[in-house]
Amino acid sequence: MDDSITLIATALVALAAGYFLHRISARQDHAAHRSSLPGIHNADIETWVQHKRTIDAMRRLRQRDGLGLKNAKDQVDTMAIGLHPTAKVADDTARAR
Repeated sequence: MDDSITLIATALVALAAGYFLHRISARQDHAAHRSSLPGIHNADIETWVQHKRTIDAMRRLRQRDGLGLKNAKDQVDTMAIGLHPTAKVADDTARAR
């Protein structure tokens, strides 16, 4: 009886480990594919940021790099600060009032 329980538990652990290893491998393959999408370059994303089209810039970053929404927004905000350093300071000052 104990041997059969041990055998079943071992099989379940092996099955779960195989499943998670497959999922991790599939994610890495998918991320590598997305990061190699042709036609989306940083210059394109910076152009969208310059024209205040942040949602388009975030969408393209997410497609190209596989970023989450928060990470894409942070990266676009960082680009905006680099391209328009005084615009971000003015936004923060207006919010503080």
